Amino acid sequence: MEIEEENEFEREAREFDLRLGLADMEDVEREIERIKRKQESFELKLSKLSHDLSILWDKLEKAEKVYNTMFEKLQEEGKIKLTPRQKEILDLAKEGYTPTEIAEKLGTTVQNVTNIMRALRNKGIMI
Repeated sequence: MEIEEENEFEREAREFDLRLGLADMEDVEREIERIKRKQESFELKLSKLSHDLSILWDKLEKAEKVYNTMFEKLQEEGKIKLTPRQKEILDLAKEGYTPTEIAEKLGTTVQNVTNIMRALRNKGIMI
């Protein structure tokens, strides 16, 4: 029985190797090394992309601060006029609420909120 189990295991291993197109252990080891090199390459690319994304995120945060400062200044100077409802929706949108959540919070329709958000964007306000 023990010999039959070994033979069954060896047969399955050979079939597996044949399915992979691997003739012997050297082929298996070469394939493992090839996969490891590919993994290392992907890890390097991922690391670079992560670094680049971090830089872009920092730039976006700085740009957002500049934009918000300019927006507040224009609003104070009266160059951008917002209704109380527009201000309310803008503040909630800046906090990350979705149009549906804003509508529920303010007791209005999603369509009304999206119309007001569109009007804000038409005034050049980023939401």
